[in-house]
Amino acid sequence: MDASGDDARADVRLTADGAGVIIDRGTAGATIPAGGAQIMSTDKIETVRSSSSGTLGRATNHARGQRLVLDSSSRPQADALTNSEAFLAGISSCGVTLVEMHAAETGVPLKRMDVTIEGVRTAQDPARFASISMRFELAGVSQAQAEQLVETYRNR
Repeated sequence: MDASGDDARADVRLTADGAGVIIDRGTAGATIPAGGAQIMSTDKIETVRSSSSGTLGRATNHARGQRLVLDSSSRPQADALTNSEAFLAGISSCGVTLVEMHAAETGVPLKRMDVTIEGVRTAQDPARFASISMRFELAGVSQAQAEQLVETYRNR
């Protein structure tokens, strides 16, 4: 809350390069570049709202009417993914959906697939992944087709 007792809010949008874009409420929600690229009207904007849950180390997240509970990686509970696990899941599920859709669009007879992702964080720097590895397992395709599908993922 600010001095008046109202909730205080800073509106900053981070861009892929880490620069911020200030959302100027005084110009009907127009975006003003702050070291980042201009947001164009044709750009797809993904919005997730994360809120305190009332439990220390746990946040509730909402996007497109869906709710997801995430725990801090330093305080994991058995009934929710951690922030780190959700980050890794986003990468690996992108691998699954991109490869499946590309296979369907190009007539490759992919029957099923699994992607296992593993992130390693060192004790010296637990806030960063030192390495991330992915293993793709594809059923119903030849080795050459599997390699081509994985290469499509790597190139996108």
